[in-house]
Amino acid sequence: MANTWFFQANPDDYNVDEYLSRFDYIYWSVKTGLHIREIRVGEDAYLWRARGKSNGPRGILARCVVAELPKSSGFDYPDNIGDDLWVIISDRADHHVGLRVLQYAPANGVLIDEEILKLHDTLRFLLPITLRTGTSFREERKEVQIALCELWNSQDSLSDPNTEFVGTEGARKLRTHVYYERDARLVAKKKAQFLKASSSLHCELCGFDFGNTYGALGEGFIEVHHVVPISRTSERRTTLDDLMCVCSNCHRMLHRNANLDENLAYLRRRLNSSDRN
Repeated sequence: MANTWFFQANPDDYNVDEYLSRFDYIYWSVKTGLHIREIRVGEDAYLWRARGKSNGPRGILARCVVAELPKSSGFDYPDNIGDDLWVIISDRADHHVGLRVLQYAPANGVLIDEEILKLHDTLRFLLPITLRTGTSFREERKEVQIALCELWNSQDSLSDPNTEFVGTEGARKLRTHVYYERDARLVAKKKAQFLKASSSLHCELCGFDFGNTYGALGEGFIEVHHVVPISRTSERRTTLDDLMCVCSNCHRMLHRNANLDENLAYLRRRLNSSDRN
């Protein structure tokens, strides 16, 4: 049976935020001999942010998939090791596992805070929460693995990890934007607000209604897009008016590149025009 892995990142020991901003393929140290032998390519893995001396947020920092077995040399991407980011050199391990990063939080943040996970009937028993100490945790409980999959799949606002963008700075802004769209509470509230105001969950750009097209299967489905560019806002100031309901096609076009506000203006002009040729 496949395992799910949690690797703890202590900001006091390692500059993980800078590391994630540099690479989509990273290497994480594995100190436990048994874990070194048990990790398999293709298994789900998460980076868990420890609170650190700054008393920052604690929780899931990044979602990854194991892409390379733990080893001490012969890495597929040796330039991605990131040894220059260690704060406490003595804390390094000999073996590193290769991880392909799917999503990660902005600097000093988390994708899902520990306090939110503690409200979940199953996920409040995650090993990083109950054990706290340690650098790697093997999660083999099926009910926990299922709950984690449901957690990510339930967030309609997730953009495809293969979304195209241009340039390093554009990539950072787009990743940050996608992070804010992941707040499941805001997504649910926005859907409820829009449904109450318009009587149907349809795309605010092209008018597509999943329920009308797909019947019962499509009822209640819509994606949520953050209208205000993240460079001009923050998580604490986000309101429902900053969000809009869009279909999957329009959402992909909004995220076609890093020019989110320009793309929105273009789609509004084009889809509101009587001549779309």
